[in-house]
Amino acid sequence: MDFYLGLLQVIGVHSLLGLSAWCVLHTGQVSLAQGGFFAIGAYGAGMLTTMFGWPLGWALLVAALLAGGVAVAVGFPALRVKGLMLVVATTLTQAPNDKQQVQPIIKVLQEQAPKLGDVQTLIADTGYCSENNVKACVDAKIDPLLCVARQDHHPHWRERFTEPVPLAEDATPMQTMVHRLSTIAGRAAYAIRKQTVEPVFGIIKSVMGFRQFSLRGLRKVTGEWNLVCLAWNVKRMAVLRPKVG
Repeated sequence: MDFYLGLLQVIGVHSLLGLSAWCVLHTGQVSLAQGGFFAIGAYGAGMLTTMFGWPLGWALLVAALLAGGVAVAVGFPALRVKGLMLVVATTLTQAPNDKQQVQPIIKVLQEQAPKLGDVQTLIADTGYCSENNVKACVDAKIDPLLCVARQDHHPHWRERFTEPVPLAEDATPMQTMVHRLSTIAGRAAYAIRKQTVEPVFGIIKSVMGFRQFSLRGLRKVTGEWNLVCLAWNVKRMAVLRPKVG
């Protein structure tokens, strides 16, 4: 009798695993983390039943809550993902800094404009900021928002809600951009970078598990990075499919 009862328990637990995997696949995604969360729940249930003598039903309930809590904690950064979040252009270089990458990407975006539309604003961190890059954006009729210095994470409240003094009429393109970044609207626009670009890199590293290149050579590594971005786009479009249609 104990043998059959144990067998039924094993069947029930693995049925829950199969049902959870089906729910994930039904959304159009493939998650390797499913097995990890299952292992956390199984370990928790085993500890509660063997070491503390809990009934299996209560142990499974608490283990499910434990695994769910870990899943929420791990997946919380993904809640910042908004919009389409698709990679529309890729570049890879051996240059020692990012300042040389703005003009090539502007060229790529201009080539894609007939299909994807014109780019209105280019947002990038301080590593891309230079006079030449700002001028290149202006010449391409793109509003640059290139951070000129590292931003304070906890600015004074007056700075958050205060507009800067009016811009001088003879301001240079760099001065115009710095002024726009100091406005409330400019700060809000620049903040979009933190919830569009950064989550993509974080998910590629932590969720998809891509942290280093397997190949060597600029040409091969470029192809490998293109495959990674393609995999991200396929994964993202699977999520967007029920929303966009």
